Amino acid sequence: MDKNVIIAAHHEAGHSLMAFIVGWSIDSIELNIENDTLLFGVTKYNFEGDEIDSLINLNRRILCLMGGPIAQALYENSSMINIDTLGPDGETIDILLTNLTLQEKEYTIQRSINSTANFLNMNTNRNARHLIVDRLINDLTISQTEFLDLVKACNVRRMNFK
Repeated sequence: MDKNVIIAAHHEAGHSLMAFIVGWSIDSIELNIENDTLLFGVTKYNFEGDEIDSLINLNRRILCLMGGPIAQALYENSSMINIDTLGPDGETIDILLTNLTLQEKEYTIQRSINSTANFLNMNTNRNARHLIVDRLINDLTISQTEFLDLVKACNVRRMNFK
């Protein structure tokens, strides 16, 4: 299996798992592969009717965005030190935090990195993450129903943001 496919599976598993943890879900997770080469991975979120760009959902949105690169970093045994290491997800986070001072932004990002890494490393969540990765590598697509079955099988708990 191409290493980029495995990395992308971990990345998308992180996004989807954090979406569930913060009270949202996903419609599907997909890896698009052509000629044994990864073209892209995508998690299609289901925000349950919530206004995702509202201030009240800012923290949830950041945790979802960080889930991907942090799950990838956990797989690769690399560190997530600052927004520059978060790639395109970090660029989106940077835009979401434009109204904060640099010090507030750095604090928010570091706190969110730590929180996301802690959530993804909890035993039940780590087990779910690995099940999601395995299923995604084998099937290249996970539906909402399949995803919910996986997280429920691992007893993943949701956070209360309401």
